[in-house]
Formats: sequence, structure tokens, C-alpha cells
Amino acid sequence: MMDQVVKTEYLKTKDVSERVGIAQSTVRKYCLELEKQGFAFKKDGDTRLFVSSDIEIFRAIDSLRKVENASLRHAVAVTLTHRKVAVTRENEVIPTPNELMISDMIQDVAGQIINQLVQDKKELQDRIDQLEKTVQGQIDNVASDVNEMKEVVLQSRLITHAKTEDTWFDTVRGWFKSKQKI
Repeated sequence: MMDQVVKTEYLKTKDVSERVGIAQSTVRKYCLELEKQGFAFKKDGDTRLFVSSDIEIFRAIDSLRKVENASLRHAVAVTLTHRKVAVTRENEVIPTPNELMISDMIQDVAGQIINQLVQDKKELQDRIDQLEKTVQGQIDNVASDVNEMKEVVLQSRLITHAKTEDTWFDTVRGWFKSKQKI
């Protein structure tokens, strides 16, 4: 028994236009809005390839536009919501408008978090810069104090040395004086 191979027939813009009864430019306009709202078409390069279920979507959009006088954006949103378009094409799940809305909300929250993190980073960097200046000032003060202490120690050594020399000279003078008396 041989496996049956099911071959998908792809339609082009002209085919959709003829089957739905709308202009090719209208098909392209509907496609742009569908894609904007998260619907994905199979493509061959830049050319959209349609399947038979897409025809029903275009008919529903066109009907809402004509009968209800709905805007294209609204007609697409309603059609996608009512049809619960979460079609799997080539193992790819196409998100529904609700999923897209949730995705947008997540992106908004993520953007807010990123903005807050950037602001926090800036504030932390400013605080680090301020602390570095404070520490550098303290280092400069300590260095100045150390230099003053070195001067005091040096002066103290000089004084001690001078006293030692004076004592040595006094001893030598005393010795010479005692020799002169003899």
C-alpha cells in the first residue's frame, strides 16, 4: 500500500482576486493589514502564496467592509478573532490577535523594565563617581598628612642629630681642654 502524498495548491494574488471578487490591489491591502495584525502568509521570495482557507478570510473581511461599513483594521481584527486564526503552516503557529496583544503588553513591560534599569544604572554610576571623588579627596588628605608627618620626623631627626653632634663636640672640646691643662 502506497502512502498518499497530499500536495498543497498555492494561489497567487490574481487567483484570490478572482475567487473573492475584489481587485488585486485590495487583496494586497488586506494582506498588509492581516500581516500587521499578526497573520502570516507563506511566501516565495516577495510573493505571497495563499491557500484555500485564506479565501474565506478575505471573503469575511470584504463582507464586513461592505455590509457593516467597517474599517479595514476592524474588519480584519473581527475576522481573525471570530475565526480564531491560529493556523499551523509548516509547523509554525501563527498567533491570534489576543496572543499578539499579550505579546505587545509583554514588550511594553519589558521596555519599561529596561528603561528603569538604564535609569538605575545611570544613578548608580553617578553615585560611584561621587564616592570615587570622596575617596580621592580622603586619599589626598592622608597623603598630605603623611608628608607633614615625614617633615616632622625629619625635623626631629635633625634636631636629635644636632644635639648628638653638639654633645660630641662638647665631649671633644672637653677632652682638648683637659689635654691643654696637662
